[in-house]
Amino acid sequence: MTDYRAILEDFNKKDLMKKFPQHVDDYGGLFVSETRQNILGINPKNPNPFVDTSKMWSKIKKSVRNGFVDIQLISKISSPKQAKKMFEHIPDYPQQETGGYVPEEFVNIISPNLVSAISSILNSAESDDPKHQNWKYDLSIRIIKECLEYFFSKHLIHSPVHERHLREVIPILGAELNRY
Repeated sequence: MTDYRAILEDFNKKDLMKKFPQHVDDYGGLFVSETRQNILGINPKNPNPFVDTSKMWSKIKKSVRNGFVDIQLISKISSPKQAKKMFEHIPDYPQQETGGYVPEEFVNIISPNLVSAISSILNSAESDDPKHQNWKYDLSIRIIKECLEYFFSKHLIHSPVHERHLREVIPILGAELNRY
């Protein structure tokens, strides 16, 4: 039988249940409310929560991939002002001096921003075995490379020394990650 879900400890499941139910009935996004309920195991129509089918996960994969295409589409056609409103980083909690402490009222907030989405992807529950992390290494390098190319193409790096060091980042990471 195929494993569709990561193995989550009970405290991880409780954390998910605290963070995501307010999003279950939100308009838009990649999933309809029923799919979100199935993912969270809270669909009242489903007598067997967390029992997954290949059909359900096939639909989820298609939705996620099509969601990425939608993001590319909207980023190509939206005005700079609208793009900023959609993609600008929204902090996880208000910027204030907290000494590293996150106020209780902000613990269960899921930030609707690209940085948080990438962080969730890279830090998803998974084996610590390096051979199971290769796709994340590859994704990370590709993101870093795209970001650096943006800086270089927009001439945002003014120091030749800094540019040289930054251009060495990808080969260095490649050499380090070839160990796996």
